[in-house]
Amino acid sequence: MRSLVISIIALSLILGSWGLFMGYANKSLRNMIQTVKNEVMVEVVQDNWDNSEKALEQVSSSWYRGRKGYSIFLNARSIDDIESSISKALAYVRMKEKANALGELAYLHHQLIFLLENEMILLENIL
Repeated sequence: MRSLVISIIALSLILGSWGLFMGYANKSLRNMIQTVKNEVMVEVVQDNWDNSEKALEQVSSSWYRGRKGYSIFLNARSIDDIESSISKALAYVRMKEKANALGELAYLHHQLIFLLENEMILLENIL
């Protein structure tokens, strides 16, 4: 009986911490998705390179602030893809390469959406 209680407490702690993290990650990823789509990409299209770089640096700093938590709970391959995409997009924006920047930002946007949808607590993700 004692081991059952300990197991239930341990499971509750694990699920609770995972639930708290997913709430944080959900909010953070949604903010990054919106920033990439509604700020960075718009600024690049309008050739506002300074504003697009600042907005993309916000996304980058937001990503790296949560990286330790992401690496515990989220898919490592997706994390690597997003980090690579952020680096490339920053380089393209700094070099003012519009076509490459937009392509990489579209890929980054897609990867963030994929990560968010793939990690949500849905029946299709559990089964």
